[in-house]
Amino acid sequence: LLQNLLLPNDAAAIVVAGPKQDLSREEFQLLRDYLKGGGSMAFLLEPDPPESFRDLLADWGIAVEDGTIIDWASHVSPEPQTPLITFSEGPYYNTLPVGVITGSLDQVYFRGAAPLHPSLPLDEMPATISAFPVAQTTPASCITQDLNIKTCPQQDFGRLVAAMAVLADAPLGEGPLPDLPRRARIVVFGDADFATNFDFSNGNNGDLFLNSVNWLTEDISLASVRPKSAAFRRLVVTGREMQMIRALGWFVLPTVMALLATVAWWRRR
Repeated sequence: LLQNLLLPNDAAAIVVAGPKQDLSREEFQLLRDYLKGGGSMAFLLEPDPPESFRDLLADWGIAVEDGTIIDWASHVSPEPQTPLITFSEGPYYNTLPVGVITGSLDQVYFRGAAPLHPSLPLDEMPATISAFPVAQTTPASCITQDLNIKTCPQQDFGRLVAAMAVLADAPLGEGPLPDLPRRARIVVFGDADFATNFDFSNGNNGDLFLNSVNWLTEDISLASVRPKSAAFRRLVVTGREMQMIRALGWFVLPTVMALLATVAWWRRR
């Protein structure tokens, strides 16, 4: 990936999208040193990513769990493994600094996301690292290891984090460099598909990715909901909304049409 390549000191941000192979020792150290010098990186992972990327993120306060998130209460029907995240549930998503990323958004979805969490309990996290959830599922969520088995034990349900942001001065167990130009900025997504061509224009998927890049590069004024170009729109609905649409199409509308036809026939007989 980065072998025999020197990263420029003025690189605004690095985006790692859907890694499938482990980093070499040189690549691992190159990225670690870049972050330690105040760099900015976005990681778009998939469930069960390569171990070297887990190790790199663990140094900066983010742990990637095995498995895939399932959200029974809010998902793109009929796929519970595609959680639908709503950002209008309260002040949770508008706290600084992630409010810059999510404050203007409505809904995004992740087509199969790895669960994330701080690599240490928050009360044990050093002052050099601040971790913030960016996108969180509903309490009716769980982790599955096999997508063919879309069930979880009852006791395993709870909110899960599909995206996190980190501000850090140094990796865990180390002190910051002298004259550090700025804090390292990291955004990690448990899914890479949401930013692909097929899903980028659906909901606020594209805005979430672009706002994250703006936050990483400190172009805060550009973080917003952008005008959408004319494109095919996929209807994104929850399971309950899908059931209502199905009932309207199968029963309610045919029943109403039959009643109207009966009234018209009765009046003309």
